[in-house]
Amino acid sequence: MNKKKYLIKIIIILFFISTNIDILKSQEDFYYYRSDGQKVYLSPNLQEYTIKFKDDISEEGKQDILNNNFENFEMINFSKDLIRISFPSSNIDYKKEFEEIPEIEFVSYSFFSESGAVIYFDNTFHVKFKKGVSVEEIDSFNKKYNVRIIKRHDLIRTDDILYLNEIPWDSPYSILEISRIYFESGLVRNSSPNFWGGDNEPF
Repeated sequence: MNKKKYLIKIIIILFFISTNIDILKSQEDFYYYRSDGQKVYLSPNLQEYTIKFKDDISEEGKQDILNNNFENFEMINFSKDLIRISFPSSNIDYKKEFEEIPEIEFVSYSFFSESGAVIYFDNTFHVKFKKGVSVEEIDSFNKKYNVRIIKRHDLIRTDDILYLNEIPWDSPYSILEISRIYFESGLVRNSSPNFWGGDNEPF
């Protein structure tokens, strides 16, 4: 009997260790680049998530789906498309649970910035291409990753063009991943996720 209890304890400890190792490994991917090439690391906030339901889900349906899957949460309409879900202080990672709900199209952690502020992502990011990169090159690269330009800002002082791009909500890439892909391509001077909240560093 004592051996059984000891074995159960060992299994629980190993499970806890492996779960935390997975979280730590995944945290290595939570970064983007500044224009000087420095990595900016973010820490996931397990208490708050940003989600988007599929367009055909009613407001009542959204509430029912969340109530059937989670307890003790706060639901805040964040924008036209996005909802912020807040849980009490907890070390539980709910992201996978959100991802398993078929009616949810998009889910992201909220994050702590380097200054400790809480920030939120959607499916958009800013890009400045290097001078000399042609329109054809830009179009080809955007098409490769299913990226769409939604706004263009002509910066007169620096003679630059700042693009606000978006990826589909169901893109296989997170907004941090696509920002890094663009920066590492060598075609851009800056590629940074668009976010709300915090002090909006470094934009």
